[in-house]
Amino acid sequence: MYITFHKKLLYRFSFVAVILCIISILHIIFIKEIFNQSVPTYLPTPPPFSIHHVVRHDQAVSLSITYTGNKQFLPYLLQELKNSDMTLTIFLPFNYYHTTTINELNETLNENDGSLFEWGGWIDYKQETQVDQLPPEITLIRQRNATPEQLKQIATNGYTTIGAKLTLAEPHHLLTTDKSKELLSHIRSGDIIAINIENNIAAATELTLQVGQLLNDSGFNLIHVSQLLFEEDKLKIERIE
Repeated sequence: MYITFHKKLLYRFSFVAVILCIISILHIIFIKEIFNQSVPTYLPTPPPFSIHHVVRHDQAVSLSITYTGNKQFLPYLLQELKNSDMTLTIFLPFNYYHTTTINELNETLNENDGSLFEWGGWIDYKQETQVDQLPPEITLIRQRNATPEQLKQIATNGYTTIGAKLTLAEPHHLLTTDKSKELLSHIRSGDIIAINIENNIAAATELTLQVGQLLNDSGFNLIHVSQLLFEEDKLKIERIE
């Protein structure tokens, strides 16, 4: 009688254990499916962008991305890059200077009818700090607490993280001899330069040419502001189209 009772108890326990295992498996599948639906980590197929050859400029690595798709798919591209192993700097339109988050960027771009790649400015504004010793026409932004030696090391290693942004804020004030000296005395290898177009494209274009010529004559190579910057050692792609 004891043996019979023991067997019945064992059968009941086994039956309950099997039912619990089935429920657990279904629960895991259900939760996984919900998670996959709630976190969009994919790009449209085929992806409406192309990544061109990685090029070195002044010991910094640049990667040029041309986006030809609908604006509504741009957040997927940004999110995919953000979720990757690559450290990047994204440049934003000047009139969206204070945009600091992906969500704000998405809302801004949805309201913007202009070109997505008329870009300057930057994302992650709070991670950068301003240097105040320059004249008011020039604003220099660099990494928080970065020393000249650290910036030199970043450039020597062949990549940049947040980098630096140099803005000549008044494009109608063309580059004078004094401003040229100020610029050359403060700029460092690995810095990023942006010209504020404002409403005077002609003057901004002239200023861009002057600054470019000055830096080229001084031995600097330039990175275009419409590019994204990546760590080369983590970037395993030579070309995607």
